[in-house]
Amino acid sequence: MPVIKPVRYIVFDLDGTLVDTAEDLADALSYAVSPSGLEPLGPEDVKPLVGEGLERLIAKSLGPDAMEEDVQLGIERFVTYYNDHLVDSTIPYEGVEDTLGELESRGYVMAVLSNKRTAMCEAILGELGLSGYFRVVVGGDAPPEKKPSPLAALYVLEALGAVAAESVMVGDSDIDIQTAEAAGMQSIAVTYGFRPEHVLSGAGTVLHRFTDLLNALT
Repeated sequence: MPVIKPVRYIVFDLDGTLVDTAEDLADALSYAVSPSGLEPLGPEDVKPLVGEGLERLIAKSLGPDAMEEDVQLGIERFVTYYNDHLVDSTIPYEGVEDTLGELESRGYVMAVLSNKRTAMCEAILGELGLSGYFRVVVGGDAPPEKKPSPLAALYVLEALGAVAAESVMVGDSDIDIQTAEAAGMQSIAVTYGFRPEHVLSGAGTVLHRFTDLLNALT
């Protein structure tokens, strides 16, 4: 299914959309919460928790009874560990680099909008050789508010010199779909990421492979 209206600008989510970060996130999160006596987490445990930013990730992992000081300690431990292990196991999803290259050759202007911290996003993209495809990379610590607030997307669009009517958000979660809708953008959801397909029904288009973007945007 094609995007309903032609677009010039594409804003991508990072985790679960461009790159599979689940294993490295699980390792970092396990390290972060270990002082609380919690069992180590695996990639499938982490996927439902990711998407609302680091503070929420730690808080949800520790549970509703966690003290604020436990959350803060978890954040500090996560950042310390994760910054040293960003791409131990993280890789782009199949077809990502070739597809980004083709999109660039067709004249699309691309950006990344994540609730992960900006420096982490930039480091991951740099280590994986993907930085050059994106004019703007924005993490959850840059805009006035995180996704799904429209302010996050509008911050990126302003940085691109873009308007919502000419833009589409590509992501793997309901948070990305809500962000796009709130900002007046079109949305494309991918099913191979961190969220089950049934939560993606609100997207304008649902794709099963990243390479399908090349047909969806024609």
